Amino acid sequence: MVKLISNVDVNQITCKDTFFLDTNILCAVHFQTTWHPNKIRVYSIFLQTLLMKNITIYVSALSLQELYHLVEKTEYEIYKQSNNSNISKKSYRRMTVERSRIAANLNMMHQQIKRQYTLIDDVLDVADLDSFLSKYTAHIYDPIDFALVNHHASNCPNFITDDKDFQADPNVVVYSYS
Repeated sequence: MVKLISNVDVNQITCKDTFFLDTNILCAVHFQTTWHPNKIRVYSIFLQTLLMKNITIYVSALSLQELYHLVEKTEYEIYKQSNNSNISKKSYRRMTVERSRIAANLNMMHQQIKRQYTLIDDVLDVADLDSFLSKYTAHIYDPIDFALVNHHASNCPNFITDDKDFQADPNVVVYSYS
C-alpha cells in the first residue's frame, strides 16, 4: 500500500505507530539531491511533524552505511569535476584536506541523524543473501532494502521512502511523495 504523505492525516498517527526511514530520504533531507525543493520540503515537514508528535522513526545502520558511502562518492565526483582531474578514488581518500573535510561533514550529519531518529544495529549476513537470491524473482529489491524489509517489516511496516521498489511489496506501507 502506498500513502502519499501530502494526503496523510498526521492526526491519525499515534505514538504507537513507528516508521522506518529509507536512505534516499536521509540523503535528500540531510545531504543533497537533485530533487525539486518542494519535494524535499514535503518530506522534511512530514518527518518534523512525526518527530514533534514523538513518533519513533528508525534508521538502520545499513542505511547509514549506504548514505555515508554515497556522500563520499558524491564528494569524490564533485572534486574530480571541479578540478578537471582523473584522480583515483584511492588517491582521493589519501588527500588529508579532503578526508578531513568529509570526516567533519559526516560527523556533523551523523550527530544530527542520531539526535532526530532512533538508530538500530543491522547486519546483512549470508542467510540474508541466500534468502535474497532464493526469492530473487519474487521481489525487485537490492540486497540492503531486501534485508531491511525482512528484518523489520513485521514489527514496523511503515516505510518512508521514495524508492518505487518498496511499492510492490504487500508487507509494507509506503509513505511517499508520489
